[in-house]
Amino acid sequence: MLTELHTAFQESVLEVTISNAAGELLSHRLSEPAHEVDLAELWADLIGGRHFMHDARYVKGRCFVIFEKCHRTPLASQSRQILERALSGERLKVLSIELGLSPATISQRCSSALSTLGYESRLWRVPVLLVAAAHAARGMTVPCAVRLPLSPGDGFVVSCALPGVGWELHLSRSEYEVAKFMIEGKSHEEIALARQTAKRTIANQISSIFRKLGLSGRSELRARAILDEAGGHVPRDLLRVPVRQSPWHRIEPDDCGRDAR
Repeated sequence: MLTELHTAFQESVLEVTISNAAGELLSHRLSEPAHEVDLAELWADLIGGRHFMHDARYVKGRCFVIFEKCHRTPLASQSRQILERALSGERLKVLSIELGLSPATISQRCSSALSTLGYESRLWRVPVLLVAAAHAARGMTVPCAVRLPLSPGDGFVVSCALPGVGWELHLSRSEYEVAKFMIEGKSHEEIALARQTAKRTIANQISSIFRKLGLSGRSELRARAILDEAGGHVPRDLLRVPVRQSPWHRIEPDDCGRDAR
């Protein structure tokens, strides 16, 4: 009982912390100016054992993540590479073939790496801010993120806008709302509950979204949303597999002839 009360109290504190930060940012009432964050540097601190992800929330079209400073063992090089590539939208089966590891091992490495960073869930549920940070670490152009002032201590909040805004022009209104929920990492059941509709309807809409955007899965959808939001630039040394082009987005050969999937 005490454990349950403590957990509920912590959840309440986190909700208040993020709600306050979101309210101040969205109403431009910050007590101190927000500073733009180098997401590649933030990712380096995460995988290097200097920061730890405490919690995340989505509020009014933005992702808010609370980080804490820490001192722990850095991620192993291969685990870091696997996690970065998986978050960048590459299929686990492709990674398993290239690295000579079973798909189950690749999945386990991703889960273990995420747990080390402070996240205990599926790959497609990872806060989109961390997905953007993994992209930035690989030299990709990503949307802007800002660091928000927090009460004295070792914690801080980083926020970015939810990507995929341009998709509104290429999906139906319902599909666009479902796509936003997927970018937030919500499951079929959670989306159906939020939209008060049947899971079968959501499944059909997701299939339609993948077909229209030329995508094959949730992780790829989130990665593509980030790249499209930032202009779609991918460094040449990461160009591996031909891009399944978005129907509205022309990718120039000098810009992004291939996309890590």
